[in-house]
Amino acid sequence: MCSGSTGGERLVPARPEYPVVVRLSISRRLKGDATKWVPPIVSGAVLPSLKAERVAVVWRGGSLPLRLKDTSFLGGSSLLYMPPFERFPFTVVAYDADGRRVAEQRLESPALRMMSGWDEYTAAYKNWKRSNG
Repeated sequence: MCSGSTGGERLVPARPEYPVVVRLSISRRLKGDATKWVPPIVSGAVLPSLKAERVAVVWRGGSLPLRLKDTSFLGGSSLLYMPPFERFPFTVVAYDADGRRVAEQRLESPALRMMSGWDEYTAAYKNWKRSNG
């Protein structure tokens, strides 16, 4: 699977040890013309033997269905741009035809908050937690 939003890099295929492979592409919001801004995009692949029928990004209080074709998925939304801490964790979940979760993979929290790593994310989360009980 290839996406122009991810620089045209090929996605690593899903394997039994990694049944869901996920890539998150985020650009900072552009000032000015909002039509030129690309929202965060989630792309990836599901292990074929799981027979996934549906894939979604799920978080506290919401979800975003992703387009699934064969074993590859893709989707995006401005809802994924710097979400508030109370929505974490964000997880990509694959479901079978009966609606059962067959695989899942968490999205990296620092990437969603546009932070430079876990240290910065942890400090910001602790500050948020302290002020929000």
